[in-house]
Amino acid sequence: MYSSDKTKLICISFVLALLILGLNIAPVSVYANSINGQDEDQITSVINEYFSLRYQELKTLSSPDYSSLIDASSPASESWRSKEANISAVKTTIAKTFGITVQDTSFSLEFLSIKVVDNMATVNLLESSKVAYSSDPSDPAILGGLEHTITLAKENGRWMIQLDQYEDDMTRLVESASMDEIYKNIQTNHALMVKSGMT
Repeated sequence: MYSSDKTKLICISFVLALLILGLNIAPVSVYANSINGQDEDQITSVINEYFSLRYQELKTLSSPDYSSLIDASSPASESWRSKEANISAVKTTIAKTFGITVQDTSFSLEFLSIKVVDNMATVNLLESSKVAYSSDPSDPAILGGLEHTITLAKENGRWMIQLDQYEDDMTRLVESASMDEIYKNIQTNHALMVKSGMT
């Protein structure tokens, strides 16, 4: 009988992988290309706040307000925002269905490059994190080295995120199956785990 949230998460990931599943600390280092200090500070600040909200969501299971960080009016970001909404919904459904509770999170970003051309910026970075579950906070899940390419635009003197490109099991899942299929698979696997005494 699996008693820890971490064990449940491992088991869930394995089972959902049958459909194609999934659910990321280093000091900041920036290699800028013709970028002034003010822009650099604004860009890194916006990105750090964006990731802070992403990790906050793991604990609260509620969608944070990204309106001050993301350019929702940009057509370029529409597909990405839709995909992120689906990923968020799947993670929340998994957590609630299997009773997984996150107690604490920490993350760090290693900025590899920041390139600015006119009012557009492209940032390459690596994301790392620790996620502690309520069942055993002393044994956190450690992930690291997830590559991101983030595009930002400067609007009215403020940098806004237009796109965050990265690839992991969860992005591959929502790109390869419909939300109905994913939800059905979560419920089916939960029923199987209950039946087998794994919850």
